[in-house]
Amino acid sequence: MKATGNVITVYYTVPLTITAESASRAYNAQPLTQQDFKVEGLVNGDQKTDITLSMTKGSTITNVGSVPNVIDTTTVRFKGGALPGGYYELPTYKPGTLTITADETEVVVTITGNHDTRVYNGSEQSVTGYDGRWREDHYRRAEGRLQGGSEGHGRRQVRHGSDGG
Repeated sequence: MKATGNVITVYYTVPLTITAESASRAYNAQPLTQQDFKVEGLVNGDQKTDITLSMTKGSTITNVGSVPNVIDTTTVRFKGGALPGGYYELPTYKPGTLTITADETEVVVTITGNHDTRVYNGSEQSVTGYDGRWREDHYRRAEGRLQGGSEGHGRRQVRHGSDGG
């Protein structure tokens, strides 16, 4: 019996890691997001631009602190189709980090004037003083209290009656 040549085809898969990029900045009252990512393991001329994806809705931060920047795996596409693209293993996804740091350049303080309720007696009424407290985690950890004695004046007349009905 004559032996015939056998052909063995070996298929291999390549590990692929997609990592969400990190970002940080000082507090400015605007949301911080980062849509960029990096890819490790591309072969055969494939490029990062062949991959499209989005981050999860929770991958945003506005106030001082940190949150994970997480890839929404349901949005990942490779050359318009789902990953893996034939020769890649299912990707490993790694989060980045979004960080807002304290802004040491300014502190916003809100001052609230004192108020009073009185029965109208036809005369000008007044109230004196104000109070302001703050705790600013947006900038730097600070607590404080303001008090003062400025005076506000006003006159209001309220008429009561029936609509004749």
